[in-house]
Amino acid sequence: IGEKGYLNVELVAEGAGWHSSVPPAHTAVGTLAEVVASLEANLLPARLDSQAGLFAALAPLLGGMGGLALRHADRFGALVERRLAGSPPGNALIRTTTAVTMIDGGVKPNVLPQSARAVVNFRVIPGDSVASVLAHVRAVVGEGITVRQLPGGFSAEPSPLSSTESAAFRVVAESIAEAFPDAAVAPWIVMGATDARHYLPVAGDA
Repeated sequence: IGEKGYLNVELVAEGAGWHSSVPPAHTAVGTLAEVVASLEANLLPARLDSQAGLFAALAPLLGGMGGLALRHADRFGALVERRLAGSPPGNALIRTTTAVTMIDGGVKPNVLPQSARAVVNFRVIPGDSVASVLAHVRAVVGEGITVRQLPGGFSAEPSPLSSTESAAFRVVAESIAEAFPDAAVAPWIVMGATDARHYLPVAGDA
């Protein structure tokens, strides 16, 4: 019913440079490493409401405490979040993910680097935006680190979520039920950046 957005953020830490025999308390690499650790420790907030349709479809199949928690995610939100956040796939269901994918800095073992650079990839859940993710990064890393959207690459806002009450969704659900009568039909938000966003004209709210 939708697709996450996509954003690459570049982080750059600057240093004075010099010889490694007289290092400062933190080189540019050390400063950048602290920033990376802070980003990984301060994730964007969970958005359980984005998966309301999925939870509603799965709750009757689970039974027990798991099914009860999904049926009443508004009251058991902390439990649902804790359980899902405990695994990478579950965590990706409920929040904008933070993945540090590139890091570099320095040219020789005995030379203090004048700069160090990292790239962080975010898959943006509906309810967040490219602007809100950039604001989050700047708030976490603080002063002294250059933060910018990686230039020249692909980026996209999360797509709108199509209604599960739409005629298009009903056609898909009924077709699945006819071909696979034992299968449960549940709405899904695509985690990666694919072509799902381009189906919006035929899978809107109507």
